[in-house]
Amino acid sequence: MAAWLSYVIFGVIVIGSFIAIGLTIYRRILEIKKYKKEKKEIERKEDKK
Repeated sequence: MAAWLSYVIFGVIVIGSFIAIGLTIYRRILEIKKYKKEKKEIERKEDKK
């Protein structure tokens, strides 16, 4: 196998790993925001009672 081809494959694997890690972090942030939003709505409902 040519050396440049192995560099390309390695680069694709590294970039794919960064994308996967980034998406995981992004999903966690969205979950936290959603949880905080739901928590605020519950507190507002309790305050109205």
